Formats: sequence, structure tokens, C-alpha cells
Amino acid sequence: MKQLTKIEQLDARFPGLADDVRNWFAKGVTSEQIVALLFEKYRVSLTTSPISSFRNKRWARERERIEEARISALVALEVAREEEIKASMVSLVPRTSEPKR
Repeated sequence: MKQLTKIEQLDARFPGLADDVRNWFAKGVTSEQIVALLFEKYRVSLTTSPISSFRNKRWARERERIEEARISALVALEVAREEEIKASMVSLVPRTSEPKR
């Protein structure tokens, strides 16, 4: 069973909090800045430790999975394009009759 991070626990009390933290990470906001933003928006007082933990345990791993899926999709698309190009090239090659003996 997956143990919830402090950010996920707070998200249950303050819906949208975890999404805000994810979005701030995506924008390059530091953990120190997020501490201030969380206090300003939700009146939640935290240290950087639970924020960094959430970054490492959830956000970074989610980003890695998304990036892996994106790369897999790009590879599949490239393979499909190559197959399509090969098929179209074969259709362009004139068929010659076999030499007579």
C-alpha cells in the first residue's frame, strides 16, 4: 500500500494543493518559494522537507513516466513513418519484366 506524502495528506484537506505544488515545480519554483506560496494561498506552514520529499517521490517520478511514454510514442511514430516511406518507395520502383531466355 502506498503511503501518502505530507503534500498528499494536505491535499485531502485543501483540494488542489498538490496540483498547485506540481504546477509550481513544472514552472521551476523552488521548494523555499513553494513554502511561502502554500502559506499565502492555504495558510499552511511547512518546511522545505515535505515539499522536497513530494518532488522526489511523486512529481519527479511522474515526470519520468510521462517522458518515457512520450519517447515511446515518438519512436513508434518514427517506425511507422519509416515503414510508410519504404512502402511508398517500393511502389515507385518500376517493375521490369524478367529477361527472356
